[in-house]
Amino acid sequence: MPDPYATGSLGKSPITRKEPVVGRFVAIIDRRADDRQLEMIPAASRCLIKGEVHELIVTDEESKRGKIDRVCYLGFFEVLNSGVIVSGDTVSASGVRLGELVGFDLTHSPNHMNIVIKSDSRETGEEIGLELGSTIQFATPERASSQ
Repeated sequence: MPDPYATGSLGKSPITRKEPVVGRFVAIIDRRADDRQLEMIPAASRCLIKGEVHELIVTDEESKRGKIDRVCYLGFFEVLNSGVIVSGDTVSASGVRLGELVGFDLTHSPNHMNIVIKSDSRETGEEIGLELGSTIQFATPERASSQ
């Protein structure tokens, strides 16, 4: 059976409710690139397991699939509770909205996954003042606005 994400037959995410996924930053990054060529996978959701460490990257590009070039690196975070993150989730750090989850790149897998968010502001983790231990949250937009 072909991958429903790759064929586009899945359409809108079938996930109707989910718990927010929370993490804490364990490394802050101060780097940007204009030719990164991240290879976005077709899947719109990924499971994160408690204790895993992943990288958070921001872009100002519109493309949700294919390649993404213009990026800034925010940092690495440790997952504090297992759960599912989905494209369209609101991503916030210490209660401040960073952007919207747009997808995933597996260049460094199985070491870690690159999780990409879209923001109008392309700033590094250092530039926006992230701190070690700052919390990161992925939540459905309705859930994020009510917390």
